[in-house]
Amino acid sequence: MAGRGRALAERARATGGRAWAGWRAYPRDYRRFCGVIVVAGTAYGFVDILVPLYGDFLGVSNLTIGLLFTVFSLPKAVIAPAIGAVSDRVGHRRGIVAWGFVLAGLLYAVVPVVGLVAAFLAIRLLVGGLDAAIRPMSQTLVSEVGGEEGRGQSFGLYSSFRTFGTVLGPAAAGGLIAVGGYLPSFAATGALFVGAGVLTYALISPEFGPESEGLTGRAAVAAVRERFAGESARGLLAGLALPSAVLALVYGVVFFRFVGLHAYVRFLPLYLERVGYDPGLVGVLFSVRTLSAAVFFPVGGAASDRFGRIPVLAAGVFLSGVAPVVLYVAPALGAVVAALLIAGVGRALFIPTLPALLSDLSPETSRGSSIGGYNGVAAVAVGLAPLAAGAIGDALTVAEILPVAGATLGVGLALFVPLAIAGR
Repeated sequence: MAGRGRALAERARATGGRAWAGWRAYPRDYRRFCGVIVVAGTAYGFVDILVPLYGDFLGVSNLTIGLLFTVFSLPKAVIAPAIGAVSDRVGHRRGIVAWGFVLAGLLYAVVPVVGLVAAFLAIRLLVGGLDAAIRPMSQTLVSEVGGEEGRGQSFGLYSSFRTFGTVLGPAAAGGLIAVGGYLPSFAATGALFVGAGVLTYALISPEFGPESEGLTGRAAVAAVRERFAGESARGLLAGLALPSAVLALVYGVVFFRFVGLHAYVRFLPLYLERVGYDPGLVGVLFSVRTLSAAVFFPVGGAASDRFGRIPVLAAGVFLSGVAPVVLYVAPALGAVVAALLIAGVGRALFIPTLPALLSDLSPETSRGSSIGGYNGVAAVAVGLAPLAAGAIGDALTVAEILPVAGATLGVGLALFVPLAIAGR
């Protein structure tokens, strides 16, 4: 893997650091997995639209809609750090990722068949646990394939593929809801997740990514048992340990950035619907943000390799904070499109750069734990944000969520001052 990383870095230098340079220098499994992520990303895009709109269709409060996102995210706060730590011990396994996608698809497909809020909440809880196994393993794989000098570029390309899928999902989901209702929309979501799982199992090598100790079979089971036996609470939270002031500040930025962002993004479909846009157009507008991010993800990752992680992260948080303010002040179509384009650029600067920074700060033997910790902190923030936003929406209006979200992102931006000082 180190040799591949050096090859990517040399290729990037030879081509002037262009974002898509050296694509064929990546291992075949990495390139194939990026293709799988397009399919999975489309399914995630369906979910982004379906959860708030279907909750509203069932007649639940804004607080309950927020809870639908919270029960998905909070299990990851516990599971993601543990999965990251275990993956450092036993490797990154194709089977876990594949089965995670398949089971998520089967669960989502039955949501409109049951038609009960309690069942929807339970399914979101279960799928959140499955997602906690998929993301840190995927991100750790990307981190170790890219090598130190090309790491930001590796994350940028991976994020771009994932987001190209989420561009298609909201628009397709909005169209399906408008034409056929929620049953075919959830069925399509399930089919996409199952398809991503089947493709992962069919196209990726049995053991993709590095294995720290090459453990398989009973040895792998024993290693997992050793990790969790006796001190289960400490084992589950191992990835959240803060080994330095710099890492603590990074996790602080992560927390406020994800709280502010998800406070308004999760209710954005409802906000757009309530200011007069129909579901089909809501899906298209939601895709504008993801399309902007997909286009700029490779640029964001490569920019962090060239200009430094901290400046690029700060720019990403700033742009993410501008977007909800514009949406609140000017809900006209042109302003909405501009705000969502800005939000997409902010996302493209932040998402590939943050795991690259954590990989830079962490030794190779604990990268899975650090990235798992990042996923855990992000999951807490993503879980709390919709719940708080739903309470604001019930007490005031959904529109009032937007300026509060902008102010929260401003707090995250302010943390870059001590972070820059501590990182000197």
